[in-house]
Amino acid sequence: MKYHVRIAEVAAEQIDEAYAWLAERTVHVTAWHEELLQAIASLEEYPLRCPLVPEAEDASGKVRQLLCGTKRHAYRIIFEVEDHQVTILQVRHGARQRPAS
Repeated sequence: MKYHVRIAEVAAEQIDEAYAWLAERTVHVTAWHEELLQAIASLEEYPLRCPLVPEAEDASGKVRQLLCGTKRHAYRIIFEVEDHQVTILQVRHGARQRPAS
């Protein structure tokens, strides 16, 4: 069964900001962007394979994360699964401090 994947406005803005930041620092920004979009698209198939976000206090099991990239270039794709829809809530650099619960 395929899930419908939707990117929230906040997450889209975070992707654009990360792209702009990386474009100033590396020539590999297009490859990074493609990898990120492929990771997001992969959530159409079995998004429940991804672990719950560590900062989640509740046991609802709706907010999960998918890591994209490696080591210092890893990004957290934070998303919610509800029925047959996946909503991308945030895309954050892996080194950023996690929000307080």
